[in-house]
This record gives sequence, C-alpha cells and structure tokens, in this order.
Amino acid sequence: MSSISLTNASNITELRFNSVSTQKLGGTIQSLDAFTNLEEFYIIDHELIGSIPDISNNAVLRELNCQKNQLTGSIPDLSSNTVLEKYNCFKNQLTGNIPDISSNTDLTQFNCYENQLTGNIPDISSNTDLTQFLCYDNNLTGSIPDLSSNTALERFNCSINSLTGNIPDISSNTALDRFKCHDNNLTGDIPDLSNNTNLIEFHCFNNNLTGYAGGSVSPTLLSFLAFNNNLSISAVNSILAAFVAAGASGGTLNLGVNALPIGQGIIDKATLISRGWSVTTA
Repeated sequence: MSSISLTNASNITELRFNSVSTQKLGGTIQSLDAFTNLEEFYIIDHELIGSIPDISNNAVLRELNCQKNQLTGSIPDLSSNTVLEKYNCFKNQLTGNIPDISSNTDLTQFNCYENQLTGNIPDISSNTDLTQFLCYDNNLTGSIPDLSSNTALERFNCSINSLTGNIPDISSNTALDRFKCHDNNLTGDIPDLSNNTNLIEFHCFNNNLTGYAGGSVSPTLLSFLAFNNNLSISAVNSILAAFVAAGASGGTLNLGVNALPIGQGIIDKATLISRGWSVTTA
C-alpha cells in the first residue's frame, strides 16, 4: 500500500490499524484533515515512512498512536489539539524539537523515546495531568525541566541524551514510581527522595553527580543505580545508611565507580547484603 487515505470521513471517530506481524500496511499517512470528529488514531508497527501529518484540523483528537514505524520529519504542532490525552510516537526516526505542549492541558502520556529528536525538553508545568513522560534515547540537550507542578507524574525517563544541569527537586512528585536520567552529563546532587514513597526505580548512572542531598528512601525503592558518577565518600556512606534505615530486603544498589565507603558505610553495606541486597561499591 503506497498511502493510507479515506474519504467521506467526517463522522468517523476512531481509526485503528493494529500491528499484524504478517500484514504490514507500508506507505505513508496522508492528510487527516477530513476527519474532523476523529478522537482516536492508532497505526502501530506497520513499517510506515514519511511524516506524521498535520493534525491542527483534528480538534477533538484525544489519542494519537503512531509508534514503531519508520516515520521521519518532525512532531507536528499540537497547539490546536487542546483535548489531547495521549501522544505516542516512539520508536521512529523523527527529528527536530519536541513541540510546545503547554496548550495540551489534558495530556496524560507523552512518549517520544527512541527517535533522533534534538533541542530541549519543553516546559511541562501546564501539563498537570501528566502521568508519563518518556523521551529517552534521543539527542536532547539543555536541562531537565521543573517538575514541581506535575504531581500526577508516575514515570519520567530522559536517559540516554546529552542533558546538563542538576536533577530537579522531585519532592512534589509523590506518585512517582520510576525516575530515570542515566547516561547524560548531569552534575550536582542526587535529590532528597524522602517524599517519594511510591518510588520503585531510581537510575542516575553514567553522569557527573557528586553529592547526595540526604533524607530517607522508601522501602519500595528496590532498584537504585548510581554507578559511574563522582559521588564522594560522604554521599556513598549516606546512601548506604538511608537504605539500611528503610529496612527493605532483596533489592539492587549499585554505587560502583564512585568513592569507596569507609567506616559505618562498610558496615551498612554488609547489613544490606545480609538482607539479600546486591550491593556494588567497587
């Protein structure tokens, strides 16, 4: 199929082309302008090429899912799609910037990972319903934006980019269960995680972090990977102490390629190992 195009479409509210392993549509996505009442558009894993079409005429669109194709070009302007809730364009070959999404105040998911996007992560302070923002494995620069307004956020992953600056304060993100910022050029401290009582995974390895802001960690936090940074003895010791105090068992704590623990830190490492933890500090 060389293109996907339907006519007399003004009453259609849903277009769904789910993945079928033996039947790929191929071709391009043509204009969606005629689908003025379109609410959901799914075209996943169909070896599509070309660009994502303009969707400014699709004012009632709530979900757009075009992931796992071979789409190129940029993510289109989304400012007219004010009721958009889910936007998934991951695993394509998209370039350009992540667009301004401040008008998309109903947005709950924005996933653009594994593309070739450049520029900064946009301001997401207006997206207070956002539960998932995944932009990892692109070519993004700049800093991680302020997340204090995103109190519904559950998953944030900006890893494998070229981001700089500090990890922001995430004390307001009490619903957060996974935070990943590894493989960047981040500096400063690992933030206080005392308020993140639902946190399961925190991965900040392969950066240039030097300190730890202190505070407690939740017993739910069973995967903490901070290896290959520049963490000080004090930071390493404090992290080990926080995990001992949390009282959990059977997790993974990797602080390798940082300063080695001393004194009480060595004792705390042994305590965690006795509780079934995998602990790396060498």
